[in-house]
Amino acid sequence: MILCFGGAVSYAYDRYQDAVSDLARIAKPGAPILVSVMTLAGSMRLVGILDAVGFLRDWADHLPAVSWKVDDIVLTRLGSPERHLPLALFDAPGLERAFGMAGCAVERYAASNPVTIAYQQFDKIPESPLAEQRLIELELALCERPGLRDTGEHLIAVTRKHA
Repeated sequence: MILCFGGAVSYAYDRYQDAVSDLARIAKPGAPILVSVMTLAGSMRLVGILDAVGFLRDWADHLPAVSWKVDDIVLTRLGSPERHLPLALFDAPGLERAFGMAGCAVERYAASNPVTIAYQQFDKIPESPLAEQRLIELELALCERPGLRDTGEHLIAVTRKHA
């Protein structure tokens, strides 16, 4: 089994296909590869919570023109004034295409956090064990829904190298 979490493939930027191919190369035939990548839609969820007026105002400094219905892998702009390294941002079809080109098949997807958002502060939920438990149950119940899998900040996938 190979485990590649934390968005390492996204950080490979324009060499994401090389990163995916290297994961497939070192995997034994039939071995599962667990991977997480950053998503475009999940990244956009941070815009509101970070009050990212500059990002929205100066869109072209950060991202190319994005067709929300077509682009399955989007490369952020090099030299962006954003506080992040350049990234390859994926959706499920893009990740499936990249792994397919490397001789693997995606078997299962999940969103890392379809309900909550990174940096979100909870003041009241942790005070109630029942509320906290229900939030966890809600995240788990929704994380594999096809309509939500691309909305998590990370897209988690189980792939398998063809035998």
